Amino acid sequence: MVIYSFFNEGVKERLRDHVLYALETFSETSRLVIFGNKLNRNFYLMLRYSIMLHDFGKVIFNQYKQTEVQRMSFEGHEIISAWFANEYLRRMRRLISPDERAMIVLSILLHHHPMNLRERADKLEEALSKKAKNIGGLVINKETLEGFYAELDGIVEPVFINVDKSVKEILKETVGYSGIQHESLSREYWKNIWMNGTPNKRKTFLLLTQGLVAADYNAASKVRGEGISEFAKTISTYLKYWT
Repeated sequence: MVIYSFFNEGVKERLRDHVLYALETFSETSRLVIFGNKLNRNFYLMLRYSIMLHDFGKVIFNQYKQTEVQRMSFEGHEIISAWFANEYLRRMRRLISPDERAMIVLSILLHHHPMNLRERADKLEEALSKKAKNIGGLVINKETLEGFYAELDGIVEPVFINVDKSVKEILKETVGYSGIQHESLSREYWKNIWMNGTPNKRKTFLLLTQGLVAADYNAASKVRGEGISEFAKTISTYLKYWT
């Protein structure tokens, strides 16, 4: 199964191509990476994992895609991606520390509309519910992982994760409910890195998120075309000085 990261009428972008373009945005000699490595010696590795895993959540949209569909929307996919990144990186503790993993997960979770995460979660639930009788009937399973690993063969090293979990459960674990007192992955990591973390951790997290956003947009523009919005101009300027 081909996994698309963008699918709108005549314009289609494969996830594989998107990730490869994004990875090419910053090299080890980029100003962003040189500065990031001063904050954390694993910065480049963290950036690459953020890029490689940031669109995992789009796989399930592809799984439930109807053959006659002309476009696909991926509202809230970053929530599923953040959950998967956490599960994936937990099994690679020798390379990534718990705090580094938390920064990667947060950067993925917040690389789209970070001030409206709850709204993104609601839209994710609404979008996927249309593809099944209810959100609880949609699951991340062996086929989801196999599809992702096959699409990114040679890019992402397969890691065995024994999973058969509904999207509803993933939403609960990752962002919780609308009540701010509910414990969730996002709340735990936000407290550890941003609220109670050192200035160095906060700087690393911010730089990592900036790098992911810039790489994501840069890759998207290759197939979808460059925009003329203020955001597009900002990213263009950012890449001019940090690549």
